[in-house]
Amino acid sequence: MRTKTLGIALLISSLLGATLPAFAGPVMGKPEPGQPEVDRSLTLSQLVEETYARLPNNITVEALATQTKALQRLGRGWFGNAPSAYGSYRSDQPYKDTGTVEGELGVDLPLPNWGQRSAAKQMANEAAQVQTARTRALRLNVAGLVREAIWNLRLAQNRFHFAEDSLEASQKLFDSVQKRVAKGDLARSNQLLAKTDLLQKKGEYTRSEAILKQAEATFENLTGRKLPPAGARETQSTIDRITPEHPLLATARAQLGLDTARLKWTRAKGAGNAVLGLGIRRDRADRQLPYDNSALITLSIPFATGAYSAPGIAEANMARSEAAVHYRHLEHTLELGLIHARQTVTADRAELDAARERAQLATEYLDMNRKAFSAGEIDLFTLLRIQSETQAARLEAGQRAILLRRDTARYNQASGVLP
Repeated sequence: MRTKTLGIALLISSLLGATLPAFAGPVMGKPEPGQPEVDRSLTLSQLVEETYARLPNNITVEALATQTKALQRLGRGWFGNAPSAYGSYRSDQPYKDTGTVEGELGVDLPLPNWGQRSAAKQMANEAAQVQTARTRALRLNVAGLVREAIWNLRLAQNRFHFAEDSLEASQKLFDSVQKRVAKGDLARSNQLLAKTDLLQKKGEYTRSEAILKQAEATFENLTGRKLPPAGARETQSTIDRITPEHPLLATARAQLGLDTARLKWTRAKGAGNAVLGLGIRRDRADRQLPYDNSALITLSIPFATGAYSAPGIAEANMARSEAAVHYRHLEHTLELGLIHARQTVTADRAELDAARERAQLATEYLDMNRKAFSAGEIDLFTLLRIQSETQAARLEAGQRAILLRRDTARYNQASGVLP
């Protein structure tokens, strides 16, 4: 009886060994099963540019360009406000009808206040800086979306491949056990145990497939592509602190400059401008007399303007203060984000090494228990449990390898580096 039991155990052990190819090799050589499809004609930089063009970024860019052009026209203007034309006509025809006529025609030219034109030119220059910086910041934001979509897809693919391999191995094991039960070599309880394991693996496969389809749909919806680029893996940036050239920080700094220039322009503009009037007058006192022609020059100067200019200055100063606070807050936020990203990458490397070592040990432990099973020292339930633990360890090693690449991309994103 002991010999027959050992023979059956050896046969099942050989079947198990044939149906578990995913656990046969060393972990260090292959941390994740399967090789996902990639587009080898596409680079990460090209994908970011394509995605940038797909998203409605042009609306913001065009609005910024319109703002810049408007302020440039203002800076090139010669007047403090829009000039106006005026005319008047007076006659006594409805009354005495002596032929008295008087007419005026001219223009009012608002003169720029001291420093108003230079402030307007500065506003135009700062607006151009905002346009340039905001465009780079938009590209960086798109790069972040693309990076996240790629590595979320990679994680989903890796989990799906493990679930697929696990289901295939479980199906082969169940088929083998079922045949042995039909021949009477194994108890029916072994078939039920193998069936339970198979159903569990089918459930894991279904869940991982759903997650993969969601990740694929997200990637395609964002980028318009079905396959990620071949060179999506990034080298960690050497930037170790946030620099003024960071696109988001540069945008905030440019906006602060624009709001500062707008405050200066608002102060210079005040509540009104002196107006120079130039015109001509044509009149006569009686129809028997010839017309007299004369030139008109007028100058009107506003006074007591402080109460009327104060609200506009206060509003501009508030906008400038908020921009300054936003800049300082953003600087600290970006610096903290970079520190966290660096710590995460460091932790990822340590966790990946530990996960690979655990997977290697789990593989060796599985091999030992296969031999123990063949010798009749453990049952099928114990072997299946160890097999599942080994699979989980190998999955963790594969996922950790991808998480390290994802978090490296996040570090580059946090440092403001475009692909």
